Amino acid sequence: MTHLTLFFIAFSIGISASSATRGPAAFGDLFRRADPSVDLMKCKSCSTPLTEENWVQLEKIEKCSADRRYMQQDLLRIDPELRSQRSNSEGSQFPLACIVHAQRTFVFRTKVNPSDSEATAWAGLDVPSRAIGQCSSSEGSPTRGGFMPCVTAEYAYTVYNAFEDMADCFDIRSRKLLPKLWNESGFHINTLGGGMDAGVGQLTRSAIQEVLSKPFADDEKTSLEIFKTQAMGSSKASCQRLVRQEKAFDAVDPDVSQRCSIMSVPENPIRNVIYLGVFYKINERSVSNRIKSTNLKAKLEELGLQNPNMDFFQDVITTLAFNAGRGSAFSLVETYIKSRMANGIKLTASELNFLTNSIEEVRAIRKEPKEESEADREKRIAKLTLARDNAHERTLPAFLRLMHGIQADFEIDPAKKSMNGAPGYLTFVGDRQKKFDKELGEGVCTQKSFLQY
Repeated sequence: MTHLTLFFIAFSIGISASSATRGPAAFGDLFRRADPSVDLMKCKSCSTPLTEENWVQLEKIEKCSADRRYMQQDLLRIDPELRSQRSNSEGSQFPLACIVHAQRTFVFRTKVNPSDSEATAWAGLDVPSRAIGQCSSSEGSPTRGGFMPCVTAEYAYTVYNAFEDMADCFDIRSRKLLPKLWNESGFHINTLGGGMDAGVGQLTRSAIQEVLSKPFADDEKTSLEIFKTQAMGSSKASCQRLVRQEKAFDAVDPDVSQRCSIMSVPENPIRNVIYLGVFYKINERSVSNRIKSTNLKAKLEELGLQNPNMDFFQDVITTLAFNAGRGSAFSLVETYIKSRMANGIKLTASELNFLTNSIEEVRAIRKEPKEESEADREKRIAKLTLARDNAHERTLPAFLRLMHGIQADFEIDPAKKSMNGAPGYLTFVGDRQKKFDKELGEGVCTQKSFLQY
């Protein structure tokens, strides 16, 4: 068996012609305040917690302000099979409503309601946001501070179809990614993160570099090329649609000065989404191998977890790896487990749940005031040191919030305070998981047991 074949097996792409087509769960036909002419693939609830005007509905281009129409003409250049509603739900894992809801609620502002002077949430669509970038071409760097694109049928279906084709072809349970992507990009093609993370998948320099790396020293194929070759050999409709988008598999410059290559339309969102899928599979495979090589299951059993759910830990570390990096993600979780073992403290299932355990106390401990006296700083550092030394006694969500990048809190020099990722990241993703369940119906956009043990 060649190493290339082993690579395919290890990645578990599962895109052979014999793979069974997955359909969406049987969602109810009961609508709440939804426009009956737009079922958005039958979500349980097609309303949002905002206002009557902000239901989960597609927008008409003529209803959007001129500032929000800038992407529409380029969207019409995209292959119709990618930007149009399909006649069947082949390969679909979730309804379109999940994407539209995330897109329309991604950018929030607060204003005062003139009628009652109460602060109410609104979408703030006609307010520029630093989270949105605009590209004048497929090369170069985006301009930060754009308006959120108009969420037309062409816009929503383009993102939805690209994402669903990628997930179906690469054998990814896409609902595990929905809360993460709502939290980071809102499924917008031109979202621009603080660290120049770009597009639907919030791709970074390191993510792009890994996708374009060569996993075997004696093989010239990159990971991206290997996945393309495998997709070309499959008869699955999703795979065939992907390989027809040839530009989506182009190698791009990972430098931050060239972020438009993974944000501009019509090359994106399909290119960005394919890079996201390949990077996810790289992370998934690496984490799986690390879990086995470190005998993580045996350690969890020693801590009192009978028949531990290893899928949970696979998901936790793989998702955290997007934010903290694979090495740091695994190290944080493993340190928690090893510290429990060293101190003889058993681990319970309830301590692992990211949907119920609060991290507010830890956030307060790590909160660093803009200005403080030397005496106050000494008190804060003493309290922080005690919390760090006893971090293993906390729940896993609280431990990760406390220990992720904690060294930066002890530094006085601002130049040394940098950290990779956001402490509490998985809790924030978990909050989106809960919001999806609350606002669109339990299980419509979420994977059961994701981030909850």
